[in-house]
Amino acid sequence: MVIKAPKLDHQIQIDEFNIQVPWGHIACRWWGSKSLQPIICLHGWQDNAGTFDRLIPLLPTHLSYLVIEFPGHGLSSPIPHGMIYTYSTFLYVLMFVIKKYNWKRVSLLGHSLGAMVSYTFASTFPDRCDMVISVDLIKPDTLWRDFALKFLIRDINNIYIADKRNQENSEPPSYTYDDLIKKRHSNKSFPMNIESLPFLMYRGARPSKSDPNKYYFSCDGRLKEFEIIIPVDVYDDMAKRIVSPFCFIKAQQSLFPETEYLRIIENMQSNQSFELHRVEGGHHAHLDNPEAVAAVVSKFIDRYRPLDCKL
Repeated sequence: MVIKAPKLDHQIQIDEFNIQVPWGHIACRWWGSKSLQPIICLHGWQDNAGTFDRLIPLLPTHLSYLVIEFPGHGLSSPIPHGMIYTYSTFLYVLMFVIKKYNWKRVSLLGHSLGAMVSYTFASTFPDRCDMVISVDLIKPDTLWRDFALKFLIRDINNIYIADKRNQENSEPPSYTYDDLIKKRHSNKSFPMNIESLPFLMYRGARPSKSDPNKYYFSCDGRLKEFEIIIPVDVYDDMAKRIVSPFCFIKAQQSLFPETEYLRIIENMQSNQSFELHRVEGGHHAHLDNPEAVAAVVSKFIDRYRPLDCKL
C-alpha cells in the first residue's frame, strides 16, 4: 500500500512531472503557474520534495515554486550502479534543470544540502543568481584531515555494500508505518517533530515487496556517505564572490552551531543585501515551525522578487 500524502488546506495548483536525464529522471513539483519563472527549491540530505509542503503554501502567491528532488532522493532516479555520489552531483543536477529551461538568472531556496548547493551555485556563478534563501546551513561540510580519512577508511566500504544491494535489487530492512515513523523520529542528529514526519515519508518510503504491510526507507543507501572535496580555505573566497541578495535563516535549536558559520557571515558582510535571521526550531524548522520561517522568507521575497520583478 502506497503511503498517501498528508492533506494540506491550500488552493495552489501543483504539477507533478519528471525531467529526463541521461541516467533516468529528476522528479519535480511545480507549485503555482508555470507561466511564471519559479523560485527553485532544493531539499536536504536524504529528504525529498515533501519537506516544503508546509512552507510553500504560506509564501507569496505572485510567484511559483519549483521543487526538484536530487538523484537517489524521493521519486528521482538514483545514479547508475557502480558510481559514487559526490557533492558536484547535486550541483550538476541544478545546472541541468536551469539549462533545460534556458533561465539566465535564478532564485534559490534551499534547506541543508539544498542550502549548501545554493551557496555554491551563487558563488560559482554570481552573475546567474538573483537571490538565495538558506535555511539552517550555508556552506558544505569542512574537508578537515580527519573527515577525509574517515571517508577513505569507512565510507568507501559502506558505499560498496549499498551499491551491491542495489545491483542485487534486495530491500533494506522494512517496518510497519508506525515503526517507520518511530525509527526516523529517534534520529538524534536530525530531530524533528513527529507531526512533520509524514510529509517526508510519503515520498521517502516504499512498500515492501515481501510484506505489503511494511515499508522501507527508499533513499539510495549510497547517499549515507558522499564525497565533498572543497578545501576549507576556499569557503572564504566563495563567500566574497556572492553578490546576490542572500537570506540566512538559522534555526536556534539546531545541532549545527551558528559558530560554524561565523567566518562565512563575516565575509558576506560586504554584501549589502545579506541578512541573518534566527527562528525557533531545530534543523527542520521550515517543516516544524513553517509560520516563523515563512514570515522571514515572505518579506525577503517581497523585497527582492516583487510582483513587477523580471529576471
